[in-house]
Amino acid sequence: MPVETRLWDTKSGGWLSRWAGAVSTPPGGLYPSFGTLPALDPSALVASGDAVTWDSLKITGDSIAVSTNPDGGYFYAYGEGTFQSILNRCPSGKKVVFPPGIHEINEPGWPNGDGAAVQVPKTCAGTIGNAPPGTGWDDLKPTTIRTTFRVKENTAPLVNVAGGWFKWGYTGSLRADFANIHFEGTEQGMQTSDGGNIGQSGIATTNHRLFTNFFGWNQAQGCTARDCLSTGWSGANGAPPGETFGYEWYHSTGGVVARLYSDGRRASGGPIYGAVGFTLGDAVNCVAIDCYSHHNGFAGWVHYVTSGCQTYNVRLGDPTDHTTAHVTLNYTNGDWLNHELTNGNVHYAPTLNCYAVNKAAKESISHSGRAFSFTQDGLTCDTTNGTLEIVDPTVVTNLGNGSEVWISSWSPYDGQTSTYADGAPRPIVRKSDGTLVPFRWNYGPGWVDYN
Repeated sequence: MPVETRLWDTKSGGWLSRWAGAVSTPPGGLYPSFGTLPALDPSALVASGDAVTWDSLKITGDSIAVSTNPDGGYFYAYGEGTFQSILNRCPSGKKVVFPPGIHEINEPGWPNGDGAAVQVPKTCAGTIGNAPPGTGWDDLKPTTIRTTFRVKENTAPLVNVAGGWFKWGYTGSLRADFANIHFEGTEQGMQTSDGGNIGQSGIATTNHRLFTNFFGWNQAQGCTARDCLSTGWSGANGAPPGETFGYEWYHSTGGVVARLYSDGRRASGGPIYGAVGFTLGDAVNCVAIDCYSHHNGFAGWVHYVTSGCQTYNVRLGDPTDHTTAHVTLNYTNGDWLNHELTNGNVHYAPTLNCYAVNKAAKESISHSGRAFSFTQDGLTCDTTNGTLEIVDPTVVTNLGNGSEVWISSWSPYDGQTSTYADGAPRPIVRKSDGTLVPFRWNYGPGWVDYN
């Protein structure tokens, strides 16, 4: 039986039930009992009947060219439309377990689900690879042949839209699980109306396109993603990109992500391509555990239109992120923790590596404050004067001036003046024992020292 995990509610000062299905530990002190999501064993899922194998879904006539990969695994090159056709055969309510190797997907025009290269069927309960891939190009497990998904280069439709373009999409009514997959970014030559490109050497200045390696949208309550790696998604090498993401987790209530890693590069020591590692959006009471987002051109982690969401041990950035790439491209700083239209978000034990090239944008944490409300799964949430709490932060920064934690609440945001003022609920930065930690806050008039 799943063990119900309980989290600390900062408003009521008590423990609240947030989600079921994770393994919990007894609560202690002022820390919540996050527990973790156990790793998923693909063989056990098949043996229990909860999953079917990918090979069992194939039929005569499927166009798949198989060759040996240099790392000892196999390279599967799928013919046009073949991958999606096989995935559509998943029996209702079952997960699909994939074999190791590189699976190159060829879906010209990306017709699925608002432009997804692959749309996981709504009746599919998730996709599972053979083994966790590691935390990035510098830590890909060398002795394990991983399950890697990537889209064939330059198969994205070259159109000028500000819409959603995703590699791997899921919109479903089932509680689904995704695990043990490396989502590898490839060049897609994404064009803008002024003739620029988002990609290896292009410039994007006007009509930006969303582009995401993994995208969850309108999910059933309690969906999970764990032990995945997203690398090198199109979008940040050359100039400010469109809004491109390693992961997007949207329209979720009680969703849990654990051990998700994003690396914006396409090779160890290579340039940064991806803009943002992870975005949680239109989400209520979601939890992120032990995630690591690094080598991003811009924010490492984003909460966009969220309420009551919490993270534990999320690590953002690496000291090597902001050297050559950021000096050459004149990025102000990357891998920071960003919030837009949020309320009740708490981050426990985050690690922030924040390096500003020109120190024009000094924040290690950004925060918006205009009046806004949204509804998710029947629950209406208000972000006006939204609260933000940071517990036991570790910050490595070159910002200086006697403070490590810099929080900037944008004003104006989206054309409206910030609702914050000195007497409004300012952010809380504290240790787990309740001791307040000094920080700097700018809600409009300039940087002010608090605590």
